[in-house]
Amino acid sequence: MTSSLTSLLADPGRLAALRQTNLLDTPAEEAFDRLARLAARVLGAPIALVSLVDEDRQFFKACFGLVEPWASARQTPLSHSLCQHLLVTGQPLVIRDARRDPPASDNPFIVELGLAAYLGIPLVTSSGHVLGSFCVAERQPRDWTADDIAVLTDLAALVMTEIELRADIRASRQVEAALTENSQHLRGALEAVTAAVVITTARLDWPGPEIVYANQAFCDLTGYPVEELLGSSPRVLQGLGTAGAAFEPGPADPRLQSGLPWAGETVNYRRDGSEYVARWQVAPLRDVLGRVTHWVSTQQDVTPRRELEQRLADIEASFQALLERVPAVVYTISPKAPNAFTYISPQIEALLGEPAADCVGSPDAWDRWLHPDDAEWVMAECERTNQTGEPFTGEYRVRTRSGEVRWVRDEAVLVRDTVGRPLFWQGILTDITASRLTAAHLAEALEREQDAAEQLAAALERERAAAEHLRAVDEMKTTFLQAVSHDLRTPLTTVLGISLTLERGAAGLPAADVADLLHRLSTNARKLDRLLSDLLDLDRLARGTLTPRRQVIDVGALTRRIVDEAGVAREHPVVMEVSAVRIAVDAPKVERIVENLVVNAARHTEAGTTIWVRVQGRSDGVLLMVEDEGPGVPPPLREQIFQPFHQGRNLAAHAPGSGIGLALVAQFANLHDGRAWVEDRPGGGASFRVFLPDAR
Repeated sequence: MTSSLTSLLADPGRLAALRQTNLLDTPAEEAFDRLARLAARVLGAPIALVSLVDEDRQFFKACFGLVEPWASARQTPLSHSLCQHLLVTGQPLVIRDARRDPPASDNPFIVELGLAAYLGIPLVTSSGHVLGSFCVAERQPRDWTADDIAVLTDLAALVMTEIELRADIRASRQVEAALTENSQHLRGALEAVTAAVVITTARLDWPGPEIVYANQAFCDLTGYPVEELLGSSPRVLQGLGTAGAAFEPGPADPRLQSGLPWAGETVNYRRDGSEYVARWQVAPLRDVLGRVTHWVSTQQDVTPRRELEQRLADIEASFQALLERVPAVVYTISPKAPNAFTYISPQIEALLGEPAADCVGSPDAWDRWLHPDDAEWVMAECERTNQTGEPFTGEYRVRTRSGEVRWVRDEAVLVRDTVGRPLFWQGILTDITASRLTAAHLAEALEREQDAAEQLAAALERERAAAEHLRAVDEMKTTFLQAVSHDLRTPLTTVLGISLTLERGAAGLPAADVADLLHRLSTNARKLDRLLSDLLDLDRLARGTLTPRRQVIDVGALTRRIVDEAGVAREHPVVMEVSAVRIAVDAPKVERIVENLVVNAARHTEAGTTIWVRVQGRSDGVLLMVEDEGPGVPPPLREQIFQPFHQGRNLAAHAPGSGIGLALVAQFANLHDGRAWVEDRPGGGASFRVFLPDAR
């Protein structure tokens, strides 16, 4: 390669002219392919190429008759290029017999394609830069005539006309865009803003306005490079879903026809075909005569907001369904006088005979409900806790719409935002009328028995025994109410607080915070659902209506899955020694056994304490073991802890138990004709064990 050719290949002016054509590495185009086919047909040559010579390669903008792999690659290194030699002479290169011509005889491209004759015309810009060549080639030696050279020269001129016309069109569009910008400072400002901005011509009829400017934010949003957007219509963003958009503007839109600003939403499509919901704001740009010359638009992707709104709606519906299953009235009231209800669950109608809709927003609801004998102290206590922010707890009488008197237990806490400002009071009303009546009847019975003590000693003993039984029942109900009200109130408080936070300020929260709130919301909802399921199962077991539905399963695989889902591994190392054991059991009940044992071990041991889970096959069934290295269970308590509402020492203060889990473990084991027990673990701690026989 001569030094003059080397300098021309790397000439900055020539390379700049080549780059400005915007043709390198572009797909095939009919305008250039047609000229290549025409050259091959007119000159009777099997191969015709429009070649652009870059600094280190030649690129074929059009190729006819080229074989693979060159037809697909559409480029070769300079070592394979004859066209590069036209850069030096700027004159046609005519080769009759390549085998005898030094520039061509050792050219790899000529040799590989078996070419024998070559005719190339330089592609020269109006400024004198040679971009490449328009060439044809033969596989047999050929004497190229003057007419052949003239025809190919005319066709090369057509190629350059096409290239320079494109450059002129591009330049005129750039001038128009520059005029639209008003100033370079405005362009800089538009590029700096985070909103997607696009400026179009004022044409409204088909094919629509033409984009003359789009900032980088618009390109990032749509996925289109600015080169593809300029000169196209915003309709390139439309697709099948756009026609159904609620606010889609049309060419005859009276607001646009009148030159008025427009705002709305459309379904748009990115360059990769992905769908998003765009919020548009369109305003006219006018000339000095007041005529609309362009439209300036901002676009915002509101898809995450719409998805979040849908997720919040789904969560609200799920939460609403959950509240309707809670056997108590859940409510929220404003922290400001007169403390009107902002929400109350439908159970209020069963309790007091008033529809929930009639209570929300009503400032005199408490005045209607409170019994006159209790109204004064209840309102005074409400006023006091309003001032101090302390939790409200009380038992008082209320009157139903029909005039019936009932006793309720009211527990409410003040929910605050992240900076401590009061948001709302959240409370639970529980009907304790039955308990109060039982206590009253008990007092009456005791009084009657005391009056007849001297005459009816034997009867007194029986009545005293009955009284003790009733007292025990009352205490158990009190324990039940305290456990359930705490287990309900804690997650319900969290659920309501998070829901209101999302409802009032979700749009301003970071996506990570929203995801965290949603995770906490679903976690607490699952806690409530699990507690309700335990209570319902305990009731069915007590009534004898629960029977096992056995099927053959792998108890080992089930145990692994339940331990993973229990989530105790976040605070406790868990060691699994689980064998595959296939027996016939009621799978959901076994899941509850494993889950309650693992959660019980985590709740009654310090964080970081190791928990062992073992599944061992036996000849007649399977043995499940959950062991820990905690304080263990004293012998006097080893029978009591499997009774409902009896609990051991709780080391996980943030997750107190309701005293139901181990009772269900024992009763589910009995349901399978098995048993549950606890013993000391070798080395210290407790070893909870459940044996389930194989029904087969």
